[in-house]
Amino acid sequence: MLGQYCTIRGYRAAPLSVVAPVDNAWLVFAAILGFVAFGEVPGPMTVLGAALIIAGGVALTRVKAR
Repeated sequence: MLGQYCTIRGYRAAPLSVVAPVDNAWLVFAAILGFVAFGEVPGPMTVLGAALIIAGGVALTRVKAR
């Protein structure tokens, strides 16, 4: 519940273009958890998707606020 509360607060506090890439980071963490806890090996498309999510977050941190 705390995670959902923080997500809702984030959507209220910042524009969607800022919050959405950060919110999508849970997919990366889920893949890491699957690997560590269950031994699931991510496929090439999963790795590519994670790289795109991370790249989006990094690009977002580099953009100057208007």
